[in-house]
Amino acid sequence: MGWVGDSRGILSRQGRYLRVSEDHKPDRPDERKAVEARGGHVIFRGTYRVAGPTALAVSRAIGDILMKEPRKLVTSDPEIKTIELLPQDEFLVMASDGLFDVMRDQCVIETVSKHIRENKSCKGAADKLTEMAIEKGSLDNVTALVVQFLWSSTDD
Repeated sequence: MGWVGDSRGILSRQGRYLRVSEDHKPDRPDERKAVEARGGHVIFRGTYRVAGPTALAVSRAIGDILMKEPRKLVTSDPEIKTIELLPQDEFLVMASDGLFDVMRDQCVIETVSKHIRENKSCKGAADKLTEMAIEKGSLDNVTALVVQFLWSSTDD
């Protein structure tokens, strides 16, 4: 799995969340070091940010050209991680920070699990998450994707 920025991936493993990504925030020691190695600085303005023409709350981003030219203060290079899926893994949720700013990881897992159980729809579960985030007052963009794993058992 690869990701950039503060969108997040969480896996439902036996009904409990397992984070499969780490947000690219400038207060992460490895991300701060990378920003500084590129000649950038991390400041605190309500939250930790990469200082530049704008003050960006992520250390990696797609877009944000002002933070990449003429100096590459942030990067769009993805972080890549291999996750071994197990038969007890039910689904994966990938969503923007607009969702996770207002909902805890476990609440997301429980909401999706209930929706899939009652409605048999990953799209409906993703729609439900975005609606809930907006109702809870998210001030950021909200995007969600739900991927269900349909494991089949084989009898020998």
